[in-house]
Amino acid sequence: MKVSRRQRTIETLLVEDDAGDVVLIREALDSLDVACHLTVVSDGVEAMEFMRGEGAHSGARRPDLVLLDLNLPRKDGGEVLADIKSDPALMTIPVVVLTTSSAEADVLRSYRLHANAYVTKPANVHKLLEVVRGIDHFFGTVATLPPPNDSCFSPTAMMVRRDVDSELTAEAIPQIAWVASPDGSTVYFNRRGTKYAGAPADATYSWDWVKLVHPDDADRARHGWERRTRTQEPFEMEIRLRRNDGDFRWHVLRAEAVRDSAGHVAKWIGTATDIEDHKRLEAARERAERMSAELAAQLDTLLAGAPIGFGFVDRDLRIVRVNASLAALQGGSAEMLLGHRLSEVGAAVWPNLEPLCRQVLESGVPAVSREATGPSPADPGRTDSWLASYRPVVLDGEIIGVGIVVLDAAERPVSSGSTV
Repeated sequence: MKVSRRQRTIETLLVEDDAGDVVLIREALDSLDVACHLTVVSDGVEAMEFMRGEGAHSGARRPDLVLLDLNLPRKDGGEVLADIKSDPALMTIPVVVLTTSSAEADVLRSYRLHANAYVTKPANVHKLLEVVRGIDHFFGTVATLPPPNDSCFSPTAMMVRRDVDSELTAEAIPQIAWVASPDGSTVYFNRRGTKYAGAPADATYSWDWVKLVHPDDADRARHGWERRTRTQEPFEMEIRLRRNDGDFRWHVLRAEAVRDSAGHVAKWIGTATDIEDHKRLEAARERAERMSAELAAQLDTLLAGAPIGFGFVDRDLRIVRVNASLAALQGGSAEMLLGHRLSEVGAAVWPNLEPLCRQVLESGVPAVSREATGPSPADPGRTDSWLASYRPVVLDGEIIGVGIVVLDAAERPVSSGSTV
């Protein structure tokens, strides 16, 4: 039975290096009463030149269907398939892998590269003819093919290249991602990025991402990116990007050059990771540290000039803070005392403080206005007395040490019931 004639001639490209198979496939197509124009190329490099209208094939018509062998010289069929399906000017062309291989790895690789069908060549000649006729019948008569587009070889279209595998990966990662050409111009922007920016879902080609950058960061971002595309070094920068609601959020931009087998930059793959929460935590931490430092400085200033002795010991009864007045009771300086345990600092007031500090640490109950005596630092033959108070210092429900206030009893104001 004759197959009804198509409304237009179907341009079929056969990529096959086996002369015998070429004869059989041509015979199968010629036996049909259909309008089919067959072009044959014998290696992968020539196949891509034909597909792109380059070199000797300048002006070639865009094929409607590609029959592709895998075992090809110069460039194998898998690479040709990847090139076709990663090129926006060619990716809609149906590609049928027609090969002798039935290996599962070849089948999986072909479908992962978005082959439209995978057919293993039968060893029987008559069955091969039937297979080819079936393929031609399906794509030429049953299936609806993309409309012919002779402008696909225009310089503008040729400049745009997409990497399907890169895009699939970019769509899966929880970050804004893009692909750029070797000169740095954006050729792909993932859906997470378009959603963040409030841009149309198809805003993926030649999209100027710098428009999203905060005005204060824009020049730095643009110049940094241009410099990296010239030097071909990895790119990393923290900038603010405008969200679809108008708010700017901090992101860290990173991009790496992907090189071909010759070492040339084939494309750039970049990401933008939201670090706004990290930035806010960092700013809050810096504010807290600044406030803590200011309070410590204010406290040190107040304590340094106070006539009353102030100190703080930790749970190991190690002197962590002491002012000049309390240090003078020992007959030394604050620097000499810091870091030492109470039991290590010798005579005078300090050994007298240790039992009550330990008591406060264990009980959590302040000890107020307790008297202590010891040899005078100024005159070892004289005995001085002091009034000391010990209060637990609590942080998050835990006693972390003891605060000490010491007053020379001779300087104590005469007032009934007064305490320190």
